[in-house]
Formats: sequence, C-alpha cells, structure tokens
Amino acid sequence: MEYKNNNLKKSTLNSFKIILISLFIIALSVCIYINKDTILNSDKFQNKTLENISNTDSKYKLEVPDFELKDVYGNKINLLDYKGKIIFVNFWTSWCDSCLFEIPDLNEINNEYKDKDVVILAISVMETETTIGNFVEAYDYGLKFLLDLDGEVAKLYGAEGYPTTFVIDKNGKLYDKKSDSIDKKYLIDTINKLQWISL
Repeated sequence: MEYKNNNLKKSTLNSFKIILISLFIIALSVCIYINKDTILNSDKFQNKTLENISNTDSKYKLEVPDFELKDVYGNKINLLDYKGKIIFVNFWTSWCDSCLFEIPDLNEINNEYKDKDVVILAISVMETETTIGNFVEAYDYGLKFLLDLDGEVAKLYGAEGYPTTFVIDKNGKLYDKKSDSIDKKYLIDTINKLQWISL
C-alpha cells in the first residue's frame, strides 16, 4: 500500500512539474509575441543587422534608419525627404585616400543623374565644419556634403571603415552595401537596375 502511495505521489509531482513548465513556456511565448515589433524595430536590432551585412550580398530589402544632418551650408537634410528616389549614402573622411579617389566619380554621376531621381549624400564622419567646408570650396563639387560631427549616424549604420556606401532603393529599402571605394561603372549599373523598381 505504501509503495502505491509513493508511486501516486511521484506521478502527481511529475504532472505538476509538466504543468508548471508548460505554463512558463506559454507565458514566455506570449511575452515574445507582444514585444516582437518593439524588438525588431529597435535601433540596436537595426544597427546590428546593417553592421553584419557582407559586401557580396545584394537586395537585402531591409528598412534603413532615418537620420537628420546638416550640410556644409547649415541646411538640415533628412533621409526621408528623398524617399521615392535612388539614394547612395556614402560615409567618408578627408584623410582617406580611397574616399578622395571615388569622390570625382560620385560628383560626376550626381551631376548627370540629379534630375533623374538619384541622390548622392556624401557624409563626412567626425570632421569639423571648417575642414569639410574648405574641401568643398577648394574642389567646387556639387555633391550634398553632410556633417556627421559626432559619428553617430555612421555608428547607426554600422559603417566602421571608410569609404562605406549604402544603396537605398525607391521604397526606402537597403539594396546594397559596399565597404570599399566605388566607381562610375558600379554607380551606373546600380542605377539602371533600381530605376525599374516600382514604388
């Protein structure tokens, strides 16, 4: 009789454990489901996603974070202002040889395609207004030169080396990332591909 009672107690205890574990899993699943949008849309998640993208992949279709920066003339530029256009977001510095090598091509394509829904934003990272202002004045480029004075936008995008260029399609989705200098051929080929994407 005592043996049967012990088995009954063990069986009841095991059933109770299973019920507790099941309730815990259900509660955890509910919490994750409720908070999934907050997690997926957080800056930390978005930043980590952009940071880990390889240069060989393409057509990522990820939402890119918005930002607002001043240009060398003090005008506020917001990324969302250009939704519906093909956007090249180029992070660079004036001490980077590869950056300086690609700027003439960026400028030429900008001048050629600026009336064809193509925007090139050249974002200098952690350099003074005076340094970039003098650079723009000396070379008379027509690009939109923006100032990321504290490097926060570069950090948000996961741009750890320079130059790094992010290509954004007309729907505001990331199309490509290049962690190296780009040339006219790459720019023109990319524009030709993205011009056919509908809004």
